[in-house]
Amino acid sequence: MLKDAGKTSLLPAIALLALLLAICPLATSTVQSVQAETADSSTGSNTTLYQKIPLTNQEIRSRWPKLPSAEELLREAALHKSICVIVDLRYCGKQFSSMADDLPDPNSPTILDISSMIANCTIRNVPDMLHGGIMPYVVNVWLRYNSSIWVLVPYNYLVCPEEL
Repeated sequence: MLKDAGKTSLLPAIALLALLLAICPLATSTVQSVQAETADSSTGSNTTLYQKIPLTNQEIRSRWPKLPSAEELLREAALHKSICVIVDLRYCGKQFSSMADDLPDPNSPTILDISSMIANCTIRNVPDMLHGGIMPYVVNVWLRYNSSIWVLVPYNYLVCPEEL
């Protein structure tokens, strides 16, 4: 009986951790209000952080011609039980009232406008908060699933052949 009680008390913590891990990639695609610079002591040059370079649909198709559709990404995520970041614009910016609820409470105060993060772009010079240092670039590509749902393309689909 005590073993079952321990498992259920961990469920909210695990759900919260999964939610945080799913939202972390979104943080790199937000519009940065502050332009920061870092000095490279070896070259004496400054590097501007978070340089956002928009990607057009034509650039995305030419760079990643075999990119799956949003439907295929969701189907594959369900099949392999992997994480797939989706944003439903009907509920953007609404705070979760409880981890037990299936959907956020639309009457809760707005804490984060996730819809502003949907942007197809390359972001240059992104600080790597996990390992330290600067990542030369991070690519964000969003695919439309339907009129209100967008799917973030996982990074493993966005590797260029010259990076392999």
